[in-house]
Amino acid sequence: MAKGEQNVPEAIRVVLMTNLSERLMLPDFGGNLNTYLFEPNTIMRRQAISDCITKALAAWEPRIRVESVVVDAGTNDSDRPTRHFEPTSCLGGSTSGYTGFQS
Repeated sequence: MAKGEQNVPEAIRVVLMTNLSERLMLPDFGGNLNTYLFEPNTIMRRQAISDCITKALAAWEPRIRVESVVVDAGTNDSDRPTRHFEPTSCLGGSTSGYTGFQS
């Protein structure tokens, strides 16, 4: 895992983009977001993605506290979400949104 405050965005990306069981010695590590890649863009699915992000970051990135997660409902076509999300986190007393995830 990346160390230091400057590496938090990288660490967030690693956590969220790692599939469960991808790391042999840490089978529960990761956000497992690829499972949602071809799923329908529904309110329930977006909530599941938000819950997945919140749970993964709470478990695997102790340097932040997730205050909210916004999963954008915008679409590239009528059936698939853009999968853009913004976890808003608190690190060392400062609050910032990290936007760097879109698939």
